[in-house]
Amino acid sequence: MPESIGATRHETETWSILFERQVVGLQGKACDEFLDGVAVLGLDAEIIPTFSELGDRLEEASGWRIDPVDGQLSGRDYWQLIGNKRFPVVPTLRGRDELDHAREPDFFHDVFGHIPLLTHPPYSAFLRDMSTIALQRIDDKTALKKIGRIYKWTIEYGLIDTPAGLRVYGAGLASSSKEIEHVFRDDVAKLPYEPRTVLLTPHTPASLQDAYFVISSFDQLLQTFPEVEALVFQTAQDGPLG
Repeated sequence: MPESIGATRHETETWSILFERQVVGLQGKACDEFLDGVAVLGLDAEIIPTFSELGDRLEEASGWRIDPVDGQLSGRDYWQLIGNKRFPVVPTLRGRDELDHAREPDFFHDVFGHIPLLTHPPYSAFLRDMSTIALQRIDDKTALKKIGRIYKWTIEYGLIDTPAGLRVYGAGLASSSKEIEHVFRDDVAKLPYEPRTVLLTPHTPASLQDAYFVISSFDQLLQTFPEVEALVFQTAQDGPLG
């Protein structure tokens, strides 16, 4: 297992720029559970965490580990890791020309965007529940497409309604300053999270979206999971929805 992404001076400076900008930009915009996870894991602007150090902290806080992976995984490989409480992390950092919005997942997206909320039990349980149905339907392309839509609109681009107001929790939002600025605009729709509607809503890759989905709590994700499972199975039987 590599100990770091290289930690050259250029990489450290890039990490610092990204980290400091996101921490400032997320004040009053990220949910407390996410910010608490950043603190628990000891993420810091000055030091790029090594895989072993971050993995140890994460395991102590949540029982999860991290696995460095070379590029995008197959659905089977990804969901098998998730089912075993191992989160894949790309060991490369975006370039300076992608500071606002990375075209592909990278080390910052994975570590800063995804890892903190793995310390929150309801979120963690929902992600593992998704792995269960994904692996049960792993050879069904329609079912995997629907699971992918749930994943995109929650794990990657989800919003949560809190007593303090609307907050982000999705990794794609939390790790991108451009997405953060966009999602809070008044002309961007914020729709209530309903599994049936989510399954019918395509996500346009590498683009800012016209609408996002809002959960009322992380417990809601768990409470609606039986509906998600039933709808994924139903749509798999009925065929593609487009």
